[in-house]
Amino acid sequence: MHNNYLNLVVGWSFPTGYFYFLFMRYFLFLILITIGSNTFSQHLFKPILEVDFGSEVNRNDTTVFYIKRIDTSTFRKLISEGNKFAVQLWQPWCSGIIDLMPSMHRLKKHLNENGYRFVLISDRKEGLDYLKIAQNKVGKIAYFFNTYQINFESYQVAAGEELDDYKRIISEVTRKKVNLNYFCFLLNGGQLDHQNYSQAFYKKMLK
Repeated sequence: MHNNYLNLVVGWSFPTGYFYFLFMRYFLFLILITIGSNTFSQHLFKPILEVDFGSEVNRNDTTVFYIKRIDTSTFRKLISEGNKFAVQLWQPWCSGIIDLMPSMHRLKKHLNENGYRFVLISDRKEGLDYLKIAQNKVGKIAYFFNTYQINFESYQVAAGEELDDYKRIISEVTRKKVNLNYFCFLLNGGQLDHQNYSQAFYKKMLK
């Protein structure tokens, strides 16, 4: 009798009310997540390929980070000039390079102080994992470049090219065998001074 009176006053039984409560809690959770995602994405750098933006106004927009296109012929010409280059080839999905990103500014500073031009070259994949922020999904380059403020010279290989193509060019230009498993290279006057895995390279440079 008491339960029937309670159901009549409140308007629903315990099971119905309990499931309604769970639904509303889940709905509120989705709203909060959506708001958080929008706020989060708005405060991230948005890596856009430089070829897509020609306006000087856009280039001066500090909320946008420009990744330049590069191809094998341009890279060959670049390292054939005889200057000092430190080349970091990387894949944004690789946990190894992500772990090293907090040290990347220190590495760049050390290399610059020793006369090296430090450049990043990533492989090419289409979709959210690499570049764009779309539908509140943040690409890995956008996320990590913003988190660690990686705002210096960066390139992405051209369509149809792979990082191994760039390693072979380093080998051809320097006339020295390159280990295709390595991702970091020091070039000095057309000579290959050092090559290594990323972790070992950072450890050697920053010891």
